[in-house]
Amino acid sequence: MAIFGYVNKISYAFLGENLTYTIRNKLFEGILHKHLGWFDNKERAPGILSNVLSEDITLLNGLTTETIA
Repeated sequence: MAIFGYVNKISYAFLGENLTYTIRNKLFEGILHKHLGWFDNKERAPGILSNVLSEDITLLNGLTTETIA
């Protein structure tokens, strides 16, 4: 029974990381295709966008992994 629990946790971790990777790639691709004037807004400064890519998506990973499990 312990083997199934281990496989279950590993599969959820893999799915969560895969989901995080996909969302981060889609978001980054969307940012790259924006017009240069889109970045003039203070809410869309490069530092804030990189923070979203790193921290907010990581928080989403924790949320989805815990919810799925």
